[in-house]
Amino acid sequence: MINELGRLLAVNDYLPHGYCLSWSPPLVLTYVVSDILIFLAYFSMPLAIGHFARRRKDFPYRWLLWLFAAFIMACGATHLMGAIVLWQPMYGLDALLKALTAVISVVTAFALWPLLPHALKLPSPDQLRQANRDLQSEIAERRLVEEALRLAMKAAADSAQEDRMLMAAIVQSSGDAIVGATLDGMITSWNRAAEDIFGYREEEILGHSMLLLVPPEHQNEEEQMLATIRRGESIRDVETVHVAKDGRRIDVSLTVSPIRNKEGQIIGGSQIARDITRRNMAEATLKESESLLRAVFDHAAVGIAQVSTTGRFLQINQEYCRIIAYSRDEALSQGLTFQQITFPEDLPTDLENINALLDGSSDRYALEKRYVRKDGGIVWASLSVYLLRNDSGAPLYLISAAQDITRRKQAETERRSALEQLTRSNSTLIALNEKLEQTQGQLLQSEKMAAIGQLAAGVAHEINNPVGFVYSNLGSLKEYLTGLLRLVDAYHRAAKSCSPGDPVLQEADRLARDFDLDFVRHDAIALLAETKDGLERVKCIVRDMREFSHSDGAEWQTVDLHKCLDSTLNMVWNELKYRVTLVKDYGDLPDIHCLPSQLSQVFMNLLINAAHAIGERGTIALRTGREADTVWVEVEDSGVGISPGNLAHIFEPFFTTKPVGSGTGLGLAVSYGIIRKHQGHIDVRSELGQGTTFRVILPIHSPGPGAPSTAAAPILAHPQGDPSCR
Repeated sequence: MINELGRLLAVNDYLPHGYCLSWSPPLVLTYVVSDILIFLAYFSMPLAIGHFARRRKDFPYRWLLWLFAAFIMACGATHLMGAIVLWQPMYGLDALLKALTAVISVVTAFALWPLLPHALKLPSPDQLRQANRDLQSEIAERRLVEEALRLAMKAAADSAQEDRMLMAAIVQSSGDAIVGATLDGMITSWNRAAEDIFGYREEEILGHSMLLLVPPEHQNEEEQMLATIRRGESIRDVETVHVAKDGRRIDVSLTVSPIRNKEGQIIGGSQIARDITRRNMAEATLKESESLLRAVFDHAAVGIAQVSTTGRFLQINQEYCRIIAYSRDEALSQGLTFQQITFPEDLPTDLENINALLDGSSDRYALEKRYVRKDGGIVWASLSVYLLRNDSGAPLYLISAAQDITRRKQAETERRSALEQLTRSNSTLIALNEKLEQTQGQLLQSEKMAAIGQLAAGVAHEINNPVGFVYSNLGSLKEYLTGLLRLVDAYHRAAKSCSPGDPVLQEADRLARDFDLDFVRHDAIALLAETKDGLERVKCIVRDMREFSHSDGAEWQTVDLHKCLDSTLNMVWNELKYRVTLVKDYGDLPDIHCLPSQLSQVFMNLLINAAHAIGERGTIALRTGREADTVWVEVEDSGVGISPGNLAHIFEPFFTTKPVGSGTGLGLAVSYGIIRKHQGHIDVRSELGQGTTFRVILPIHSPGPGAPSTAAAPILAHPQGDPSCR
């Protein structure tokens, strides 16, 4: 793995990219300057993002910032490599960087999906204007309350005790802090809401300065408010910051009014403070989220658009506009639809997927399609579309993400064209080369088999004569031995008439006992029978060798396939007997029309290969059977098996797994040719460590010579246990 990575990253024999530009100075300079400027610009963006992330640790989507930073840096790195490969063919590193950029871009694109619905739920300018109108209405209502309060306070000063108690109840029940103070800022009244907001009880705060509630940096504002009150003026809806008892800073909206006595003199002021801390935090968070998501939407490396269910663009970012060559104003103000800019041949597929989204059978789809740009050009895009629904499940709008893949498509087209041209150019040469290799292999194998045949013919001739003499002499020897045994029997009967004490008779009995005449009588006959059987076997082998030596001139015959197999076994038995246990399982076969000597060559090849695969000791099973109009012969061994990688090549000329010098790799190729001549085929199944099975399938009635050539069935090579082999 490390070596493969090293070779990938090494500067190999590829040409630098500058050769593609013919080293044209303007082109090279444009490429280099553009790539370096883009690289510097891309690498400056992560710095800004990192600075923002460090300063705003409370930002809820920090991981998204780092993901964008990684994506932008990866894009910059690919542009830097674009400048480098002009001189250094580091295409391996360039490919790795592009792959890394692709992974990060895909992750970034998918990470955006969960955020897009939230971004699109941000209030629109119309909604913000409506919120402002609502706020103004609230302010107007508050002013009415404040005016009513002011009038109530004035009436309370002139009314009876009952009115003053009513006013106090109103003040105490208000949700806003209402604080009364003297002209020098000393607190004189403090309602319950003030206690809740600032944390001071009434008895703690009365008599203290209003500056106790104001942070140092805002105390000048308090002085300005007191000055305004002294002038008899009011201050409405001023937003500032106060400090609670526990040190919390509280955003408040203040309304300050002067308090007058019966004579109209200003004797103090009243301050109504509303806690707007949460509102401000929510608004700030909303603005930051809106700004971030708007920036992500506008500057994303993929085109993103909000599309209505009828196909009209509602929102569209810069990259999408670049892809389709329409400005944002043109796309939105002119009511542009995706149907108008989709290539006509791609539109039916797009609409079919849209309908699947709308009817609920899917919630998203992805495809590659073509757009027709405003300038008439065609651009390829990788499109992902997601349907957003409301809480009740009704479709709202589509979110479409598009990535420009035109260059990739052009490169694929150019690569296919170049490959087709190369294939056409080389097809003739490859065909001629294959034919030459096959012809050479067949010639070599034919010469080899012819030499073996000549040798077999010579050996058969040389052996046949002495075997004939031995066989003839063995018959005479049997007659002589039979006569001698009769003579011995006659002498034995004659000896019985002699007296028991005759020395000659005693010597004859002693010799018979020493010679074990009874055993010799039976064993000699058995030895002659065994010798005769051995000579019969030698005669069979000589006959088989003669038939094999005449295989080139063989004619089509109707033969018993079992006799053909037994004849082949006789010839190769010396190769098998010391390492193989042979199991024969012959079925009921009809005679078939074939070239028996050539089939013997096939069976010999399969049996010898099986013996070589077994090693020291194993089993070979030889089976036959019939299926419909075909017969089959199966040779199964318990050898080492054939690997899946080699299984597909075993019938190719010169392919061998044996050591150099141990095999030509032509045996199975020639066997395949012989079986094809018979319009049969060979199945192979094998498993490493378990063994291999070759099945030769032959038609019962082969057409013989002069028949039209037909394509043989394919050779089926399967791993052990594949049911398609059965």
